[in-house]
Parts: sequence; structure tokens; C-alpha cells
Amino acid sequence: MATMLITQKSMDQWARQVLRMSGCLLRLTTHLKRTQTRLPKPLHNDLTAARRLSILLMRSLVRAGASDPIDAAWIVQNGQEPMGEPLSEAMRNSLKAKAYAQAIRAAADACREMEIERDSTRALFEVLNDFADQAEQELNQAPAPL
Repeated sequence: MATMLITQKSMDQWARQVLRMSGCLLRLTTHLKRTQTRLPKPLHNDLTAARRLSILLMRSLVRAGASDPIDAAWIVQNGQEPMGEPLSEAMRNSLKAKAYAQAIRAAADACREMEIERDSTRALFEVLNDFADQAEQELNQAPAPL
């Protein structure tokens, strides 16, 4: 495998561009549904696959080190980090937090199986899997410093 030098700025820019592309595809899909334009099934499937692939690509870029453009958009809109203050140990390990982590993992696993069955792009699984990983990571974090 070749080593490539890619700047953080480039990675971040690519992730933002893919997020914008995904937004364009969503707006196009929404417009077509609102105008009740009937697309041929293959074209509809291509449009859906393109959106899923764009989400998969964005999540892959984030895993590779790009800043999450969704978090960046949140900061611009709200003027703060999306997660705010670190969670206390009690909040991280609450019954609801544990139930959420288990439920989102089960949803991710079920989604993976469904996407394998359908031979689809697995883009939704990737997103749910990221959420499940984050929820499980919060449960396993060391206590917040006092």
C-alpha cells in the first residue's frame, strides 16, 4: 500500500464537499417527491444509491481523519461544540445511556444484515455503526476529571 501525504485542510474540504453533494441529492429527491415526478425505477435506485454512497464516503473521510463537517456546521450554527461539557460518569453509565448503546448497536447489526441481504451499499449501516461505536465509547470512557 502506498503512503500518501494529504493535508488536513484537503481532507476537511473533501468531507465538506461530499456533505454538500449529499445535501444536493437529498434536495433533488425531495423536490421530485413533492412534484410527484415519477422516476423510472432504475433512475430512482441510482439516485438513492448516490446519496447513500456520498454518506458512506463522508463517514469514511471522517474515520480517516477529516473533521466531521456535520460537527463543524453545528459549531457555526450554534457557536459551541456539539457535545458541550464532558459527561459525568453517572450520565455516561445511566440506564438510558446503556439502553441506547444496546439499541443503536442492535439497529446497526440489523441494518448490516438487511443491506447484505439486499446487496446494497451499506451506507446506512456505516452511519448507524458510527453512532453505536460512539455510544459504546462513552460507556467505556474513564471518569471525567474533577
